[in-house]
Amino acid sequence: MARNARFDSRLAAFRVLRKVDEQGASVRGAVDRECREGRPSGPDRALLRELAAGVTRRRLSLDAIVDAFSSVKPRKIDPAVRRALRIGLYQMVYLDRIPVRAAVDTTVDLVARARRHAKGFANAVLRAVSRSLVARDERPGPRPRRALPVDKDVFAVFDRDVLPDPREDEIGHLAAAYSHPAWLVERWQAAVGSDRTLARLRAGNRRPQTFLRLRPGREETLRARFAEAGVPFAAVPDHPDCIRLEGDRRIAELPGYGEGDFVVQDLTAQSVAPMLAPAAEERILDVCAAPGGKTAHLADLTGDRALVVAADVSAGRLRLVTETVDRLKLRSVRTVVMDATRPGPLPAGSFDRVLIDAPCSNTGVLRRRVEARWRLRPEDIPDLVARQSEILAACAPLVRPGGTLLYGTCSLEEEENRQVVAAFLRRGPGFRMGDERPFELGAGDGGYAACIRKSGKR
Repeated sequence: MARNARFDSRLAAFRVLRKVDEQGASVRGAVDRECREGRPSGPDRALLRELAAGVTRRRLSLDAIVDAFSSVKPRKIDPAVRRALRIGLYQMVYLDRIPVRAAVDTTVDLVARARRHAKGFANAVLRAVSRSLVARDERPGPRPRRALPVDKDVFAVFDRDVLPDPREDEIGHLAAAYSHPAWLVERWQAAVGSDRTLARLRAGNRRPQTFLRLRPGREETLRARFAEAGVPFAAVPDHPDCIRLEGDRRIAELPGYGEGDFVVQDLTAQSVAPMLAPAAEERILDVCAAPGGKTAHLADLTGDRALVVAADVSAGRLRLVTETVDRLKLRSVRTVVMDATRPGPLPAGSFDRVLIDAPCSNTGVLRRRVEARWRLRPEDIPDLVARQSEILAACAPLVRPGGTLLYGTCSLEEEENRQVVAAFLRRGPGFRMGDERPFELGAGDGGYAACIRKSGKR
């Protein structure tokens, strides 16, 4: 397919962000659509992804800059103008490979396309920021209101205040500096303390890495094919069947994709299915299975010689599982449309192992699902806990005596994790806790997984 030499990454990013703001689209889905329709070159595609994800991730910090330099009251700034300013400021503050002049000029052009009357205002804000941005430093300096964390221990230092005073409003300062909702910062501070909260905020703003799980028996061949094709990758310590992909590459164009030699799967996700210890000839149920990464892993761990039933609430979601299974040429997987709170058609005790990948708040994957931090509300968590508890109680009877159930989430919240399992064990005699692993944000995503053993013999 021919690349489009006239593709405008910044304009495409503006369209993506508008869909995210106004239509509730996901950044990933909207970017993929732009790429399908616009056919950008590799560098243009990479810039589009960086701008769309980065601006969404850093939105609160970018708005703090806009408000600090605007002559217009924040609530009166047109949303389209603010959206364009975020794109320009992200390039100026968070990217070091784009000249400031280019960032200013292209952003003013974006504003002129959307709201021509605001062109002068946008130009004034951007040029004021460029004059005020005096340094990038490894130390925040004595004035924390003027230092915006950019990456690891690097700060963008301004000659005027852009952040709330941490002595007067610590939560507001951290929220604006690290672009997380203030209620979530406050929640984490109360739950895990200042140091771990800061670590989560920093990790939540890092660009997510792409990990590939190499399928059994294909590891060395695939590494050799990648090296021959000039695809940059790195080994992952303690994960011999995994590599980290470097750079921006289209997954479907990588060697071995069509042959089903690998699965894109985060390090934490790769750790879950082995906890269940599935074996050949067993009957295994994967609840809430889409998009199918863990389903495929369960099948691979059993040598494709078990019965793996992938269940999800809709046929549309199960199509994602089917696409993965077909590409990997797995024979042991079957799919079933099922509401996990009412798994009635499946007989009690009919599975040796059950994996529940429960719907959750996604607080362990905010760097990957970048729009999620702005859509999650405090009142959502109790609702999610109720649903998680209902799913766990409904699916537990499907485990045979002596079998194992694994409950997991991609949440960092204790209420959705250990407390859900503890409440189930108090209510459900005949089950006991097995291996339990909380996953803090690090190289991999955050989350939780716990094996629950059912008493009795087969």
